Amino acid sequence: MRVVEGVLGRLLYAIGVEKARVRRQARELHELRRLGFRFDDTPEHRRMGAALDRLGAELGVPRFADRLAWDAANQRPTSVSAAEPDEAYRARLELYRPFLMPTPGRVLRMLRDYAGAAAVTVSEPNTEFAVAIQLVSSPDDAPRRDFLRWLRAAHLVQPGQPIPAARLLPRDVRAAQQAALGRVATAFAFPAGAFAAPLLVELLDRVGRCRTALGVTRPWKVLRAQDDAGGSRYELGLGVELEVPPAAELDALVQALARKAFPAGTDPATLALLASVTAPPSAADPLGRWLLAACGAKTVHATATGCFVSHMPVFGAVLVPDGAPNAFQARFEAPGDPGPNAVLWYGMRDVTADAAAAGIPAWTELAAAPAAAARAAATVPPAPFVAALAAARLRTPGDAAELARAIAALGTMPAELMTTVKLAPALAAGLQTGAAAAAQQLAALVRLFVARELGSVLPLVSGGDVLLVIGVVPLPSAASLVKAERLAFRWYAVGMTGVAGTLTRSVGARSTYVPPAGVRLSPPRPGPTLPGPGPGPTLPGPGPGAPAAAPSLAAVVAVSLARADRDDPRDRIAPYSARVDLPDGALIDLATYERVMNLLERAAPIGVVLDTAPLRERHVDPGALGHAVPLTGRLARTFREFQQFRHLGAVTDGPAR
Repeated sequence: MRVVEGVLGRLLYAIGVEKARVRRQARELHELRRLGFRFDDTPEHRRMGAALDRLGAELGVPRFADRLAWDAANQRPTSVSAAEPDEAYRARLELYRPFLMPTPGRVLRMLRDYAGAAAVTVSEPNTEFAVAIQLVSSPDDAPRRDFLRWLRAAHLVQPGQPIPAARLLPRDVRAAQQAALGRVATAFAFPAGAFAAPLLVELLDRVGRCRTALGVTRPWKVLRAQDDAGGSRYELGLGVELEVPPAAELDALVQALARKAFPAGTDPATLALLASVTAPPSAADPLGRWLLAACGAKTVHATATGCFVSHMPVFGAVLVPDGAPNAFQARFEAPGDPGPNAVLWYGMRDVTADAAAAGIPAWTELAAAPAAAARAAATVPPAPFVAALAAARLRTPGDAAELARAIAALGTMPAELMTTVKLAPALAAGLQTGAAAAAQQLAALVRLFVARELGSVLPLVSGGDVLLVIGVVPLPSAASLVKAERLAFRWYAVGMTGVAGTLTRSVGARSTYVPPAGVRLSPPRPGPTLPGPGPGPTLPGPGPGAPAAAPSLAAVVAVSLARADRDDPRDRIAPYSARVDLPDGALIDLATYERVMNLLERAAPIGVVLDTAPLRERHVDPGALGHAVPLTGRLARTFREFQQFRHLGAVTDGPAR
């Protein structure tokens, strides 16, 4: 303790006390602007409530004068007048105060710490583009054949044959490719005169070296390689069709990998590759995908006679003729093609198992001809049947004219995109009489279709039977259950020589290539004389003789989305998007939902779409009901926006004291 006296002592004391008060006030203002502490009901914190309103004016985040509640009678959110407390307001301001770099880790931490939704997951894209390419030429097939001859001479290689001496390659690259061709010719049994792309040969070489290291030396039979008439899969030499390996051979590979007893002299690259692989038994992986994918195969697709393997992301995509010249259908085939669309095949497989587990009577899936006949015999349904459909979120044509249009439209749809099932007689009879139990079973079945991404369902009454037409694209007169437009192919015509033609459609399952019209070549005329020996070049130009059609070559390309990690293309997350979800059975209240949605709007990077449909549809319990209420349609935006730029600079009144 110091005792000071006189005017000077009192002055020094006053200066020292003011300095401490100024420092304390500066620290308080600093922490307040950082929003670095929680507000409580003490007088010191209550007097700082007005400062929060001024911070809100800077950020465009006004204080709320009400709170959200759930109107159980009308099944919609409502608002209740209530001043927002300081702590709740501070928590909202905290979201916008600091600089935010929207990295996945930062967003997950904010969801956990700020939104109170620690179990929320943000999943990034899991897709790859499935590409199908086919060459077309005009006015005849000669440009295409000439290009394929040049492709074999300049780019493709033959296993077991020397690389052409005229091909310009560095010495080391030539030696490595030649050695790989020799090993591949031993590890695989190719058809005579087979060609393949160099990168595909590198893939097969890795597969052959791994099989040898695992003790299997039987040549793997190649059923098909580059083929001028092979269509989109084999025309360019980008894939081969292999025989399905025997189950005993696959199991021997799995057992040898588990023992890790590799022969001496195995190259380090093969050893490192095998050390990173986990192999399932042949019953779980009958194609040996674990080995092919580890060696670089982007596509391992079961066909009717074997499996198609490619280093390109082709998956089940294929272009097939559609009747008219240069008319194509783009298909995403299921395993064992040709057959139904992959989404339809996998979805029906899963729904059949789900329905059996739920006790729904088994149905009969009709073949193409009986299905068309049954649909043609459909009649306008009775009123009780229509009421049962409405309870299941389905609809059917309500009059004869609409029914006729729907049946005619079904006849023009690609057969691989839909299937027709006939419900069990007891269930069909109950639906036609409006029985409550039958309506409940149908509603449960519809929920299974939605969960398995089957796009739409069209119910029809045909005699005493009830038909369900199930499609992976929107069906005529049917209610869409899920977003099926993701299944569409996008089409491109890429010019290679001459003038490229056009496509009749750029999106959809079908398109036709229209060759260029009005492009002609006149007979050549002498060109200008250039310095040096020899005549000058010949240039197209006017001259005598009849004009000839200009040859052109183009590649028709169809692109769709596929899962990068499995054959089943469902549950895809598109590029430049992310999916927000919660674990099965997890529920959040309306306030947490509101915080999560505002946080995601704040954290979404430019050009990235955040898919919150799983969260909104299956995990929001707005009224403490114990189950989720789907927030779809107009209810999807039932949350208040925290940041409202029209309120920049506007100071609102604080809470009532």
